[in-house]
Amino acid sequence: MAFHLRNPIGADKNRFWVGLGIILLVWGTCYLPNLRTSPGWYGDEFVSLMEGNAILSGNFENRALKYSFFSTFTNYQPWGAIFYSLSAKILTGGDILGARFLSIFLALLLVLLVYIELFRRKLGWVGFCAAFTILVAPQNTIHFRWVYPHFFVSLGVVLIGLLLSREKKEPYNDWWLGVGCALAALGHLLVVHVMAATGLSQILRPRSWIKIVVPPVIVLVLALLLGIS
Repeated sequence: MAFHLRNPIGADKNRFWVGLGIILLVWGTCYLPNLRTSPGWYGDEFVSLMEGNAILSGNFENRALKYSFFSTFTNYQPWGAIFYSLSAKILTGGDILGARFLSIFLALLLVLLVYIELFRRKLGWVGFCAAFTILVAPQNTIHFRWVYPHFFVSLGVVLIGLLLSREKKEPYNDWWLGVGCALAALGHLLVVHVMAATGLSQILRPRSWIKIVVPPVIVLVLALLLGIS
């Protein structure tokens, strides 16, 4: 895994795989049943999918910017909407079920990041409890089943938080902070706050600034180009 996990399992292979199996079982039990219809369809889901479908059909100007950079309503970003629309088209022929599956998959990635990274720090039980708590929290089991591009922000923020809390920094730590910001940039303009907080945390390390800023700026610039192409 490019997150630079050096043998995260160590000597506790059995405990790791048992914990991972339970996490997958809980995820499947809480998020897969009745995914298409429960919870009920929500307006923001249609906004996201309409935006993504419009862009994929070549209608860049109407929705790519109307519902992203220049909107006081959603500020969902074009790339997140595109990924959701592609997920719906590829997995279920355009049905909302495919888009919702992407949401619960992002939830799974989030808890796996937490579990694997904390296991790597010899805090396997803490990582397992954290992942379990995130998965079964009532609000999460509702919201992570909806189509929300800002779930990319959640994933990016968790990645950044785990990286910043490492006692020993890895060689590519700063670039991965940038990747976390880029993930946030895929989904929502909330990335501005994410970049500001990440940059302030590294205020005394100016060499890291360009590595943190470049990935999300690339994502945002490419999104803007969609609207003017």
